[in-house]
Amino acid sequence: RNTLTKMYPGLVVPPLPSIVKSQDQLNGYQRKLESFLIDCYNCPELRNSKYFEVFLSYSTQKDF
Repeated sequence: RNTLTKMYPGLVVPPLPSIVKSQDQLNGYQRKLESFLIDCYNCPELRNSKYFEVFLSYSTQKDF
């Protein structure tokens, strides 16, 4: 998100959900992450961004 905000200063990049620390919070996190991804995809500038593509390729939390 930080990279997208820097590279596209005129766009409102939605916030990423906070990382969860318990299994109980996982469903809420998944819904919020899905909402973030949909919001980004619905913005043509972000959808076509190489930075967004790289973000989507991350497979672990450490990559973020």
